[in-house]
Amino acid sequence: PHGPAAVHPFVSVSLVESETAAFYPLFARRAPGCCNRLCRTGAARGSRNVPRRGAPGAPCYAAGRLMGATTWGAREAEAAALPGLRRFTCREVHDMERAGILDEDQRVELLGGQLFVTTIHPPHAAAVSQLDRRFQRALGDRVQVVAQSPLRLSDDLDDLNLPQPDLMLVVGADRVYADHPRPADVHLLIEVSDTTLDRDRLVKLPLYAAHAIPEAWIVNLAERRIEVHAEPRGGEFLTRATEPLTGRFAPRRFPSVRRQWLPEALLDLLG
Repeated sequence: PHGPAAVHPFVSVSLVESETAAFYPLFARRAPGCCNRLCRTGAARGSRNVPRRGAPGAPCYAAGRLMGATTWGAREAEAAALPGLRRFTCREVHDMERAGILDEDQRVELLGGQLFVTTIHPPHAAAVSQLDRRFQRALGDRVQVVAQSPLRLSDDLDDLNLPQPDLMLVVGADRVYADHPRPADVHLLIEVSDTTLDRDRLVKLPLYAAHAIPEAWIVNLAERRIEVHAEPRGGEFLTRATEPLTGRFAPRRFPSVRRQWLPEALLDLLG
């Protein structure tokens, strides 16, 4: 459908004031433009599914665009309780990518049926780049190093989760994957965390444990350390160790490959 009164199936509750965007699917009317911060179009007036116009979290109906940002926590819980809220599936995410609604260059993750778009800041980007480079050097002939690419947790297209880890070591250095890697393919998974620390710890880490990822690291830039989680069982990791951000240690699957995975210069960048 076309025009300002057309019903579009992918509309987001919007508040542009943080680095992480949480998109909520609501069936509502599109407006022909967007105010960039809070919706002033009045397109959603009278709807019981969204906040009043001009209120924090009010919807933004840009023509054909998803917008919005809110941090993980109280706002998500509040939005999840809204009547009429439905959750996205992997199938719908693929449909939105094909339709051009989601930009392939964006880091878009599906977690519990909600879409999150994360802005990559310079320290985050630098950490991912250095990890990628150093793992390629150390293990590139034994594993495939995959950066910021989706992990398919199941073959079910109605799955509500499609995370996008910052780095994965997966089987098959020369293997050409016809689809995204599955949990059984993963040796090690790494999340670089700055503004996403709570979500990485409280949402993604249990998800990885529930799907038997053998080892997961959280590179905690805020606290200058690497949190190493292993032995997944029952939706949690049974062992946890903490290493300095620039410490020397080895992944569990490759105990002889003891390296400093991040350079000292990263500490200078963090300030």
